[in-house]
Amino acid sequence: MKIRTDFVTNSSSSSFTLNLMIELKDGKKLRYEALGYEEPFGPGEYAEVSAMLSPKELAECPDIAALVDKLKDSIECYGEPILTDDDKFIQKVKKIPSMQEIAKISVTGTEVYDPENEYAQVYTYDCMKQAYTCEIDGEQWGAINGASGGNLYVPDRKLAKEANEMDEALACEADKVQEKGKFVVKYGVLVRYTGEGGHVIIPDGVDEIGSTAFDDCLENLTGITFPEGFTTIQERAFEGTALTSVTIPGGVKEVPNAFEGCMDLIEVILSEGVEEIACDAFADCESLRDVTLPASVTEIDDCAFYGCPLFTIHAPAGSYAEQFAKEKGYPFEAL
Repeated sequence: MKIRTDFVTNSSSSSFTLNLMIELKDGKKLRYEALGYEEPFGPGEYAEVSAMLSPKELAECPDIAALVDKLKDSIECYGEPILTDDDKFIQKVKKIPSMQEIAKISVTGTEVYDPENEYAQVYTYDCMKQAYTCEIDGEQWGAINGASGGNLYVPDRKLAKEANEMDEALACEADKVQEKGKFVVKYGVLVRYTGEGGHVIIPDGVDEIGSTAFDDCLENLTGITFPEGFTTIQERAFEGTALTSVTIPGGVKEVPNAFEGCMDLIEVILSEGVEEIACDAFADCESLRDVTLPASVTEIDDCAFYGCPLFTIHAPAGSYAEQFAKEKGYPFEAL
């Protein structure tokens, strides 16, 4: 069993989220999330998530096989491993050509006590700069009644420097929170949009959109334009918004569960370069009519378009998208 440390859930209503990200030098990001609750009720949710993880130790594994073994041995629920060879995240890690292809590894543990109180620790190892940093946000509450949910233990956490202890150049870059009009951007991630909606043009310098960035205008966001160099859409980033059409740039290698429940979405265009469409990516988009997919798409989850009854897939003849459409009985038109 892993040792429970000072980072634990502490009330019967609290929850714990573990996030792990491996960023490759080509810009692709592999993500894993595990959720700990008092009473789990769905896939990826556990009575308790215990993790002993150091991004620095992960980055220093001699090869990918060793990295996989360490990952599988580091996350558990009541002593039983959570990550196995069957997990999709592990399968993606196994496909990394070598450790030299990894640019950055980060581990995040987040406690949510109630809607107004959250405590998070983020540990990041930058393989390119050999910089090990941590961020701590929010206030940790004392444990109450031994409630479960999860814990994160970083064995070498004392080696990680807080942003204000880094050299000045790194600090200026790592701690930068930019207010660009209606956009709040941190580390290149759009964390909050405070405008009224409509068609939103994401500013230059943003390469990722956070999962709650548009929570203030869900019913008013009708269109989105991504900037050059954009690479990542987090899960649920556009869930339930009023988007009618979206063009996803080729720098986004994987489309996650980000557009579920977009009831007004009619057209989806994926640019050349996109490789994968994840489970529920466009689920319950009941108005969806046209989906254009490039030849670069080589993986589409069976439930990617669950609850979309009347759409047509447009893709190059002989592509994986055509094969997928025929297997699932979706109408297909060759480009």
